[in-house]
Amino acid sequence: MDTNNPKTNNIHIIYATILTMVAFIMLGILLYVVNTRSQADTSTQSAAITNASPTIDTINIATSSLGSDSSTFTLTESTTTTIYVHGTATDTNSCGEIDSNTSNWAGAHRLYRTTVTNGSTCTAGDANCYAPVAADVTITGCTLSAGDTTETWQSTDTINFYADATDTTSTSHSATNWTAYIVATDDSAATGTSTDTVEMNTLFALSVDGTVTYATTSLGANSAEITDTITNSGNEYIDVNISVGGTMSCTGPGTTTIPAANGKYSTATGAIGTKTDLTTSAVGINTNLIQGASSTATLYFQLAVPSTGVGGTCSNTITYTAVNEA
Repeated sequence: MDTNNPKTNNIHIIYATILTMVAFIMLGILLYVVNTRSQADTSTQSAAITNASPTIDTINIATSSLGSDSSTFTLTESTTTTIYVHGTATDTNSCGEIDSNTSNWAGAHRLYRTTVTNGSTCTAGDANCYAPVAADVTITGCTLSAGDTTETWQSTDTINFYADATDTTSTSHSATNWTAYIVATDDSAATGTSTDTVEMNTLFALSVDGTVTYATTSLGANSAEITDTITNSGNEYIDVNISVGGTMSCTGPGTTTIPAANGKYSTATGAIGTKTDLTTSAVGINTNLIQGASSTATLYFQLAVPSTGVGGTCSNTITYTAVNEA
Protein backbone atom coordinates (compact mmCIF):
# COMPACT_ATOMS: atom_id res chain seq x y z
CA MET A 1 0.00 0.00 0.00
CA ASP A 2 1.26 3.38 -0.97
CA THR A 3 1.07 5.54 2.08
CA ASN A 4 2.11 8.51 0.07
CA ASN A 5 -0.93 8.24 -2.13
CA PRO A 6 -3.31 11.06 -1.17
CA LYS A 7 -6.33 8.98 -2.04
CA THR A 8 -5.22 6.20 0.24
CA ASN A 9 -4.59 8.57 3.08
CA ASN A 10 -8.06 10.04 2.75
CA ILE A 11 -9.58 6.61 2.97
CA HIS A 12 -7.64 5.95 6.16
CA ILE A 13 -8.82 9.18 7.63
CA ILE A 14 -12.42 8.38 6.71
CA TYR A 15 -12.12 4.90 8.30
CA ALA A 16 -10.56 6.35 11.43
CA THR A 17 -13.27 8.98 11.68
CA ILE A 18 -16.00 6.38 11.21
CA LEU A 19 -14.42 4.10 13.81
CA THR A 20 -14.10 7.00 16.26
CA MET A 21 -17.74 7.96 15.76
CA VAL A 22 -18.83 4.37 16.21
CA ALA A 23 -16.81 4.16 19.40
CA PHE A 24 -18.40 7.31 20.74
CA ILE A 25 -21.85 6.05 19.77
CA MET A 26 -21.25 2.72 21.52
CA LEU A 27 -19.91 4.50 24.60
CA GLY A 28 -22.99 6.72 24.65
CA ILE A 29 -25.26 3.70 24.34
CA LEU A 30 -23.36 1.97 27.14
CA LEU A 31 -23.54 4.99 29.43
CA TYR A 32 -27.24 5.34 28.73
CA VAL A 33 -27.90 1.73 29.57
CA VAL A 34 -25.82 1.95 32.74
CA ASN A 35 -27.48 5.16 33.83
CA THR A 36 -30.88 3.76 33.06
CA ARG A 37 -30.22 0.65 35.13
CA SER A 38 -28.76 2.55 38.13
CA GLN A 39 -31.65 4.95 38.56
CA ALA A 40 -33.67 4.23 41.84
CA ASP A 41 -36.57 5.69 43.81
CA THR A 42 -38.05 5.05 47.29
CA SER A 43 -41.52 4.62 48.80
CA THR A 44 -42.32 5.18 52.47
CA GLN A 45 -43.94 2.19 54.11
CA SER A 46 -45.96 2.98 57.24
CA ALA A 47 -48.71 1.51 59.35
CA ALA A 48 -50.62 2.85 62.36
CA ILE A 49 -50.74 0.31 65.20
CA THR A 50 -53.91 0.12 67.21
CA ASN A 51 -53.33 1.10 70.83
CA ALA A 52 -53.88 -1.71 73.31
CA SER A 53 -55.21 -0.76 76.73
CA PRO A 54 -53.08 -1.86 79.67
CA THR A 55 -54.35 -4.56 81.98
CA ILE A 56 -53.75 -5.39 85.63
CA ASP A 57 -52.89 -9.08 85.42
CA THR A 58 -52.52 -9.83 89.12
CA ILE A 59 -53.23 -8.00 92.36
CA ASN A 60 -52.31 -9.18 95.85
CA ILE A 61 -52.74 -7.83 99.36
CA ALA A 62 -49.77 -9.10 101.35
CA THR A 63 -48.10 -8.80 104.74
CA SER A 64 -44.60 -8.65 103.20
CA SER A 65 -43.03 -7.06 100.16
CA LEU A 66 -44.18 -8.95 97.03
CA GLY A 67 -45.60 -11.61 99.37
CA SER A 68 -48.47 -14.03 98.94
CA ASP A 69 -52.06 -12.83 98.82
CA SER A 70 -53.73 -12.72 102.25
CA SER A 71 -57.42 -13.13 103.04
CA THR A 72 -57.20 -11.49 106.49
CA PHE A 73 -55.05 -8.82 108.06
CA THR A 74 -54.26 -8.09 111.71
CA LEU A 75 -53.18 -4.66 112.90
CA THR A 76 -50.62 -3.84 115.59
CA GLU A 77 -51.87 -2.09 118.71
CA SER A 78 -50.89 1.54 119.29
CA THR A 79 -48.88 1.82 116.08
CA THR A 80 -48.99 1.38 112.31
CA THR A 81 -48.75 -1.78 110.24
CA THR A 82 -47.66 -2.06 106.60
CA ILE A 83 -49.84 -3.64 103.94
CA TYR A 84 -48.25 -4.36 100.55
CA VAL A 85 -50.55 -4.19 97.52
CA HIS A 86 -48.70 -5.50 94.47
CA GLY A 87 -49.02 -7.30 91.15
CA THR A 88 -48.24 -7.13 87.45
CA ALA A 89 -49.49 -4.92 84.62
CA THR A 90 -49.27 -5.59 80.87
CA ASP A 91 -49.49 -3.43 77.76
CA THR A 92 -49.21 -5.58 74.63
CA ASN A 93 -47.80 -2.63 72.69
CA SER A 94 -44.95 -2.30 75.19
CA CYS A 95 -44.59 -2.03 78.93
CA GLY A 96 -42.85 1.26 78.15
CA GLU A 97 -46.25 2.70 77.25
CA ILE A 98 -47.55 2.15 80.78
CA ASP A 99 -47.28 5.34 82.79
CA SER A 100 -44.24 5.02 85.06
CA ASN A 101 -45.01 8.20 87.02
CA THR A 102 -45.42 6.90 90.56
CA SER A 103 -47.38 10.02 91.51
CA ASN A 104 -50.09 9.04 89.04
CA TRP A 105 -50.14 5.44 90.26
CA ALA A 106 -50.39 6.64 93.85
CA GLY A 107 -53.10 9.15 93.05
CA ALA A 108 -55.36 6.49 91.55
CA HIS A 109 -54.71 3.74 94.11
CA ARG A 110 -56.92 3.27 97.16
CA LEU A 111 -57.14 0.77 100.01
CA TYR A 112 -60.51 1.32 101.64
CA ARG A 113 -63.35 -0.19 103.63
CA THR A 114 -65.58 -1.39 100.82
CA THR A 115 -68.68 0.47 101.99
CA VAL A 116 -66.95 3.80 102.65
CA THR A 117 -68.40 6.88 100.96
CA ASN A 118 -67.20 7.28 97.33
CA GLY A 119 -65.50 3.88 97.31
CA SER A 120 -62.38 3.90 95.09
CA THR A 121 -62.31 7.70 95.06
CA CYS A 122 -62.71 8.05 98.83
CA THR A 123 -61.03 10.80 100.80
CA ALA A 124 -58.07 9.47 102.75
CA GLY A 125 -58.73 8.89 106.45
CA ASP A 126 -57.06 6.60 108.99
CA ALA A 127 -60.25 4.72 109.90
CA ASN A 128 -61.42 3.67 106.44
CA CYS A 129 -59.48 4.98 103.40
CA TYR A 130 -55.79 5.00 102.51
CA ALA A 131 -54.13 6.70 99.52
CA PRO A 132 -50.35 6.32 99.18
CA VAL A 133 -47.92 9.00 98.05
CA ALA A 134 -45.48 8.66 95.16
CA ALA A 135 -42.67 7.50 97.45
CA ASP A 136 -44.83 4.50 98.47
CA VAL A 137 -45.05 3.13 94.90
CA THR A 138 -42.41 1.21 92.93
CA ILE A 139 -42.46 0.16 89.26
CA THR A 140 -39.92 -2.48 88.18
CA GLY A 141 -39.24 -5.21 85.61
CA CYS A 142 -39.84 -3.37 82.32
CA THR A 143 -36.86 -3.87 79.97
CA LEU A 144 -37.54 -2.01 76.73
CA SER A 145 -34.54 -3.47 74.90
CA ALA A 146 -35.95 -6.95 75.47
CA GLY A 147 -39.37 -6.06 74.11
CA ASP A 148 -41.05 -6.54 77.49
CA THR A 149 -44.78 -6.01 77.75
CA THR A 150 -45.20 -6.68 81.49
CA GLU A 151 -43.99 -4.83 84.58
CA THR A 152 -44.27 -5.28 88.35
CA TRP A 153 -45.84 -2.64 90.59
CA GLN A 154 -46.17 -2.35 94.36
CA SER A 155 -47.79 0.12 96.74
CA THR A 156 -46.78 0.21 100.39
CA ASP A 157 -49.72 1.30 102.55
CA THR A 158 -49.17 2.27 106.19
CA ILE A 159 -52.30 1.42 108.19
CA ASN A 160 -53.11 2.85 111.61
CA PHE A 161 -54.12 0.58 114.48
CA TYR A 162 -57.71 1.86 114.54
CA ALA A 163 -58.61 1.10 110.90
CA ASP A 164 -62.15 -0.31 110.80
CA ALA A 165 -62.51 -4.00 111.62
CA THR A 166 -64.67 -6.00 109.19
CA ASP A 167 -64.51 -9.57 110.51
CA THR A 168 -67.42 -11.32 112.19
CA THR A 169 -66.49 -9.84 115.58
CA SER A 170 -66.84 -6.27 114.36
CA THR A 171 -69.83 -4.48 115.88
CA SER A 172 -70.24 -2.03 113.01
CA HIS A 173 -68.84 -3.45 109.76
CA SER A 174 -69.03 -7.24 109.87
CA ALA A 175 -71.06 -7.30 106.63
CA THR A 176 -68.28 -5.76 104.54
CA ASN A 177 -64.51 -5.97 103.99
CA TRP A 178 -61.62 -3.89 102.63
CA THR A 179 -60.86 -3.37 98.93
CA ALA A 180 -57.59 -2.60 97.17
CA TYR A 181 -58.12 -0.72 93.89
CA ILE A 182 -55.36 -0.13 91.32
CA VAL A 183 -55.24 1.65 87.95
CA ALA A 184 -52.66 1.39 85.15
CA THR A 185 -52.68 4.14 82.50
CA ASP A 186 -50.82 4.17 79.16
CA ASP A 187 -49.49 7.00 76.99
CA SER A 188 -52.84 7.24 75.20
CA ALA A 189 -54.72 7.63 78.50
CA ALA A 190 -56.23 4.15 78.16
CA THR A 191 -56.61 2.42 81.50
CA GLY A 192 -56.83 -0.98 83.11
CA THR A 193 -58.15 -1.55 86.62
CA SER A 194 -58.45 -4.35 89.14
CA THR A 195 -59.42 -4.98 92.77
CA ASP A 196 -58.70 -7.41 95.57
CA THR A 197 -60.35 -7.75 98.98
CA VAL A 198 -59.24 -8.58 102.52
CA GLU A 199 -60.86 -8.85 105.95
CA MET A 200 -59.53 -6.52 108.63
CA ASN A 201 -59.45 -8.44 111.91
CA THR A 202 -60.83 -6.98 115.12
CA LEU A 203 -58.11 -5.87 117.52
CA PHE A 204 -59.21 -5.55 121.15
CA ALA A 205 -56.35 -3.76 122.87
CA LEU A 206 -55.59 -1.12 125.47
CA SER A 207 -52.67 0.54 127.14
CA VAL A 208 -52.34 2.10 130.60
CA ASP A 209 -49.94 4.45 132.31
CA GLY A 210 -48.47 1.41 134.02
CA THR A 211 -48.16 2.49 137.65
CA VAL A 212 -50.60 3.12 140.49
CA THR A 213 -48.23 4.40 143.12
CA TYR A 214 -49.84 5.82 146.22
CA ALA A 215 -48.15 8.48 148.30
CA THR A 216 -46.68 7.30 151.64
CA THR A 217 -49.66 6.70 153.93
CA SER A 218 -49.98 6.30 157.70
CA LEU A 219 -51.34 3.17 159.38
CA GLY A 220 -55.13 3.25 159.57
CA ALA A 221 -55.36 6.08 157.01
CA ASN A 222 -56.66 6.32 153.47
CA SER A 223 -54.20 7.24 150.73
CA ALA A 224 -54.59 10.30 148.59
CA GLU A 225 -56.55 9.67 145.36
CA ILE A 226 -54.45 8.95 142.28
CA THR A 227 -55.32 8.19 138.65
CA ASP A 228 -54.48 5.72 135.92
CA THR A 229 -55.30 6.47 132.27
CA ILE A 230 -56.57 3.76 129.91
CA THR A 231 -56.18 4.24 126.15
CA ASN A 232 -57.96 2.25 123.46
CA SER A 233 -55.09 0.97 121.31
CA GLY A 234 -57.19 -1.25 119.04
CA ASN A 235 -59.76 -0.81 116.28
CA GLU A 236 -63.03 -1.56 118.08
CA TYR A 237 -65.18 0.08 120.75
CA ILE A 238 -64.22 -1.40 124.11
CA ASP A 239 -65.15 -1.72 127.73
CA VAL A 240 -62.57 -2.76 130.32
CA ASN A 241 -62.34 -5.63 132.78
CA ILE A 242 -60.25 -5.00 135.89
CA SER A 243 -58.82 -7.37 138.51
CA VAL A 244 -55.83 -7.76 140.86
CA GLY A 245 -53.46 -10.66 141.21
CA GLY A 246 -54.12 -11.12 144.95
CA THR A 247 -53.27 -9.40 148.20
CA MET A 248 -50.68 -6.64 148.37
CA SER A 249 -47.42 -8.15 149.67
CA CYS A 250 -45.42 -5.88 151.96
CA THR A 251 -41.67 -5.75 152.56
CA GLY A 252 -41.93 -5.16 156.33
CA PRO A 253 -40.86 -7.75 158.96
CA GLY A 254 -42.86 -10.93 159.02
CA THR A 255 -45.46 -12.05 156.54
CA THR A 256 -47.54 -8.97 156.06
CA THR A 257 -50.14 -8.28 153.40
CA ILE A 258 -52.96 -5.87 152.62
CA PRO A 259 -56.22 -7.45 151.43
CA ALA A 260 -56.98 -6.92 147.73
CA ALA A 261 -60.31 -5.30 148.62
CA ASN A 262 -58.52 -2.48 150.48
CA GLY A 263 -57.70 -1.09 147.04
CA LYS A 264 -60.60 0.92 145.63
CA TYR A 265 -61.39 2.38 142.19
CA SER A 266 -64.01 4.53 140.48
CA THR A 267 -64.61 6.14 137.09
CA ALA A 268 -65.00 9.60 138.65
CA THR A 269 -63.22 11.40 141.45
CA GLY A 270 -64.81 10.97 144.86
CA ALA A 271 -64.45 9.83 148.46
CA ILE A 272 -63.09 6.35 149.15
CA GLY A 273 -66.51 5.23 150.32
CA THR A 274 -67.95 5.80 146.83
CA LYS A 275 -65.39 3.55 145.18
CA THR A 276 -65.54 -0.14 144.24
CA ASP A 277 -63.33 -2.79 145.86
CA LEU A 278 -60.64 -4.37 143.71
CA THR A 279 -61.02 -8.15 143.45
CA THR A 280 -59.14 -11.11 142.04
CA SER A 281 -62.10 -11.78 139.73
CA ALA A 282 -62.42 -9.58 136.64
CA VAL A 283 -65.09 -6.90 136.96
CA GLY A 284 -66.41 -5.03 133.95
CA ILE A 285 -66.18 -1.25 133.70
CA ASN A 286 -68.41 0.54 131.20
CA THR A 287 -65.74 2.76 129.67
CA ASN A 288 -67.29 3.03 126.18
CA LEU A 289 -63.91 3.75 124.64
CA ILE A 290 -64.35 4.44 120.94
CA GLN A 291 -61.74 3.54 118.35
CA GLY A 292 -59.42 6.38 117.49
CA ALA A 293 -56.03 7.96 117.98
CA SER A 294 -56.67 9.31 121.48
CA SER A 295 -59.64 7.55 123.03
CA THR A 296 -59.01 7.46 126.79
CA ALA A 297 -60.69 6.89 130.15
CA THR A 298 -59.46 7.71 133.63
CA LEU A 299 -59.79 5.53 136.73
CA TYR A 300 -59.41 6.94 140.26
CA PHE A 301 -57.74 4.81 142.96
CA GLN A 302 -57.37 4.92 146.73
CA LEU A 303 -55.96 2.51 149.31
CA ALA A 304 -57.25 1.90 152.85
CA VAL A 305 -54.14 1.05 154.90
CA PRO A 306 -54.73 -1.32 157.86
CA SER A 307 -54.17 0.17 161.31
CA THR A 308 -51.64 -2.51 162.35
CA GLY A 309 -49.47 -5.32 161.04
CA VAL A 310 -48.05 -3.87 157.82
CA GLY A 311 -44.91 -1.96 156.97
CA GLY A 312 -42.39 -1.27 154.22
CA THR A 313 -43.61 -1.10 150.62
CA CYS A 314 -46.71 -3.07 149.60
CA SER A 315 -47.59 -4.06 146.02
CA ASN A 316 -49.59 -6.27 143.73
CA THR A 317 -50.57 -6.24 140.05
CA ILE A 318 -53.66 -4.70 138.50
CA THR A 319 -54.75 -6.33 135.24
CA TYR A 320 -56.82 -4.49 132.62
CA THR A 321 -58.43 -6.38 129.75
CA ALA A 322 -60.10 -4.88 126.68
CA VAL A 323 -63.44 -6.47 125.89
CA ASN A 324 -66.13 -5.86 123.30
CA GLU A 325 -68.35 -3.00 124.33
CA ALA A 326 -71.52 -4.32 125.97
